Amino acid sequence: AALQEKGAVQEYPLQLRRKNGDILEVETAVTVQYDENGMAQNYLGIVHDVTAQKQAIAAMQERQETAYTFQQKLQTLQRVTTLLDQTESLDDLYRQAVEMGHADLGFERVGLLLYDDHTGFMQGTYGINERVL
Repeated sequence: AALQEKGAVQEYPLQLRRKNGDILEVETAVTVQYDENGMAQNYLGIVHDVTAQKQAIAAMQERQETAYTFQQKLQTLQRVTTLLDQTESLDDLYRQAVEMGHADLGFERVGLLLYDDHTGFMQGTYGINERVL
């Protein structure tokens, strides 16, 4: 009834399912053809597959979100690096590096180990972990 009143529906989106189960994204345009008395006689429809277009748009949006997230992490890393550069002692540097790695960079577990070149051993300084290092 609405189609008969308006005459045409342009760019009407639909999702169709193929026999193999894949979803097909389409846009349809439907128009009504009337007889000489103004009665609906035929419906003419065109279906346009826009699956690839929708997939490309979704992929582009995902890349933009990834790029934005990466940019945010770089800015946070720059801020953390600047703050760590201002520490006055190695002990403060170690502690703040672990704390900022957890709080600002979102690392669940952070540990700072120092490697002794002469002995070949590593020694823990500070860490955030459910298990003991």
